[in-house]
Amino acid sequence: VGNGQKSSTKLAANPSGVKDSEEAVVDINPFDFDKESLRQTFVQKPNSTASFFLTYYKILSKKKSTNANSELGNNLLNTFIDAMSPQDHASRDANVVLSGSLENFPLKQILDILVQGKDTDLGKRAIEGYIWLSCRRKYEKKNSGHSVFDEPNGPVLLASPNFPLTSMCDKIGWDNLEALLVEAMEMLCKYQNTSIRPFALLEKVEPTASSGSESAQSRIFFRLAKVAYEKRFTADPVATALDFVEYNRCVYRRSCRASVKLINAFVDAMSPSDSSSRRVPWKEISLRFPLEEILATILVDGKHKELGKRVLEGYVWLSSQKYSIGSSKPRGPELLAGTLDGVCNKIGWNLLGDVLVESVEKLCEFDNTHYASQLMERIARLSSCGEASQCTLVRVRLAKLTSKKMLNIDRFRSTPVSTAKLFLTQYKQLEKDSSNKQFCSELLNSFVDIMSPLDIKNRKVPNSQITQAFPLKDILGLLVDGGHMQLGKRVLEGYVWLSSQQVPCYVSGGPTLLDTADASLVSMCEALGWNELENVLVESVEMLCKYRSTEKAVLLVDKISAASEGHRLRICSKMAKIACDKMIEELRGTRQYRSAQRLPLYKKLLWLVGNYCPTIAPKFVTLAKNLDVDAILYPLLTDVALRSSSSVEAMKNTLSELTTHCAQILSSRVSSDSSIVSAWTITNAHLYQFTEFGDFLQNQCKQTFDWRVRKSDHRGFEADLRRLINAQEIRCMSYQPGYSGAYHFKITKLKTCRVALSALSCSCSDRPYLYDSKIRLEPTDCLRHSSQTKHQNDKAKLDAIKAYLPADSSLKRKAVDALGGDDDDDVVLTGVAGVAETVAKRVKAAEDAGEVIEIL
Repeated sequence: VGNGQKSSTKLAANPSGVKDSEEAVVDINPFDFDKESLRQTFVQKPNSTASFFLTYYKILSKKKSTNANSELGNNLLNTFIDAMSPQDHASRDANVVLSGSLENFPLKQILDILVQGKDTDLGKRAIEGYIWLSCRRKYEKKNSGHSVFDEPNGPVLLASPNFPLTSMCDKIGWDNLEALLVEAMEMLCKYQNTSIRPFALLEKVEPTASSGSESAQSRIFFRLAKVAYEKRFTADPVATALDFVEYNRCVYRRSCRASVKLINAFVDAMSPSDSSSRRVPWKEISLRFPLEEILATILVDGKHKELGKRVLEGYVWLSSQKYSIGSSKPRGPELLAGTLDGVCNKIGWNLLGDVLVESVEKLCEFDNTHYASQLMERIARLSSCGEASQCTLVRVRLAKLTSKKMLNIDRFRSTPVSTAKLFLTQYKQLEKDSSNKQFCSELLNSFVDIMSPLDIKNRKVPNSQITQAFPLKDILGLLVDGGHMQLGKRVLEGYVWLSSQQVPCYVSGGPTLLDTADASLVSMCEALGWNELENVLVESVEMLCKYRSTEKAVLLVDKISAASEGHRLRICSKMAKIACDKMIEELRGTRQYRSAQRLPLYKKLLWLVGNYCPTIAPKFVTLAKNLDVDAILYPLLTDVALRSSSSVEAMKNTLSELTTHCAQILSSRVSSDSSIVSAWTITNAHLYQFTEFGDFLQNQCKQTFDWRVRKSDHRGFEADLRRLINAQEIRCMSYQPGYSGAYHFKITKLKTCRVALSALSCSCSDRPYLYDSKIRLEPTDCLRHSSQTKHQNDKAKLDAIKAYLPADSSLKRKAVDALGGDDDDDVVLTGVAGVAETVAKRVKAAEDAGEVIEIL
């Protein structure tokens, strides 16, 4: 490289060709550089040009310090900065395309040189030029060899961890760089709106605890935070809010003043003081929006109440807008229902009154009544904490608003349960103030008109089922306590009709909640007269029986019936006959009617049949005689409370007949030979003694064998037992308990026979089956012991039941010789049979033959 303008131009056009040696630059004079050519070269190849500048300046700095060399260095700095950041902004080409990326641009090294020389103005211009260059498009070669145009990244180097931005700002001056830093933040938000780099720049200028609240650094931090949150909140409000909560938690630990600046910046972005400055974000405010965390962050130590209010105002507005990305229809401030705990008392009811009212209005406007109801219920449960009057005023305003907006026929048809609950909540809130008496009366009549129109032609089938959650008891109690008996009658009629309608996708069960409101029903009947409510009461029992809720019908009649006379007795008798007749019919057709769990039902049935509908007593007696003596019949007949209420002659006769029947069965058991038992039998069980089930099949004490074993073996077990299955001596089943987990293989014996204890095939004591936890046998007791215990229990029960027999009656005892015990060992019964069933057949034959004796 030689002297002269021509060689200098070539140097500027190809700066990367300069070698890092003094010989290469000894004759180069910066005054001879073609500045325009150097600027164009810098724009096209900024990284190479900057490297040349650093190399050249490094060599010049090694020379002897003279005025001439200093002048050369200063001229070089000015020439390079003029190329990087022209003072004439108009000379910048807005359409320029960079060659390569600026990610490796040596900005730090350039600024170090400028700061060391105390050229703060040139340092500012270098940063300004870098920001401008970072926002230009790039022409870059990819690994595939193709060159493509890439969008700019913005001034990412300023936000990089290795760049000492704070020290540079301290040296150049925060005031000098304020506008540039704001511009850098705007460009980062523009080109990096989905990354964390805008907030990385914010973290770099975060003031320390020692920084004054009015310092330039604090002022710049607030401006950058405001720009970052405004730009990013518009792009993605949920992600921005989550970042704010997390970042502010860290800032608060380091500096409370910086945290306050950050909070103000975020609130200004979310809810500008000037409502005309509000902007709809690109994405919707979803249920992931951290509203509760934001309020907890802002309201720490009970401060910033006004900011908390602005956050709620902003959220209500944002959640009510239509977004370009997300759901097409706004849903309103749904999150408020879950974030009000403690917020109202911290901010103050006087500040939040308008916000809460607007929230409910928006939820109602967008038909989001479910969340509106939740919000109202939450507000009703909140305490006032010293602001009782303000709290009451807000609740009254909300109650009146929701009563007008949400209590209508359309909402009741859509969600009858929540509408009824909302009515109760609002009415109880309003009736506390006597000034709302007229409004409460109108509200009450309005709800009754919705639920049960005066003109039955206006009744409409609801779209949702009247479930068990419907507050019928509370509504009737409210009307009865207020003396609104006629309205209570209409509510009752409306409920019976509504609960009896067939709703798509639901199975109606009839008015199943009436038994829970028995006290209110009786009060209304006593006030209006039983005749007035006769039709609706009888209809309710008919609907319960129609939709197979007969047990509920029996329970209802049992609760409202009482030893009385007149119309109440007549109506209760009419209802009892319908309910009991249907209940007996259903019990006959179900296998569970002998279950011990049915005992409370049989007690109610016996009491109702005996006292109110004696005409169907024979049906009940027939049913009761087939019940299990030990599980149901004996406990039923020895119930002290039931017998103490048997003052009616029909009740006494029913009890007497059933007591005699029970005593006969117990007497037959006691008189039978206790050494003969009913055992489970398998024909030729000894042929299976070498199989896995040999012990069980030969053991006559056990009925079921349940084995937890892998499913692949089940088919083989069934093949081994095929002959017994075909002969209907056993039943096999492969199943999973609870439809999950390990598979079980279960065998059930189906036939019994009468066997003497001395001939009983039993291996319960010799070969215990409980050694394997995978096998379960039932019954668990051995017949040798259980039969003796049962015989003793039968004696005790017979002695107890004799005390209830009429004094002038005699109990027939079946003659032992009439039983014809010569073929007991050959009796084989299909199904599960016991001693009582066998004796019952013998007793019938003995009675027909007249072979009976009297027990004294």
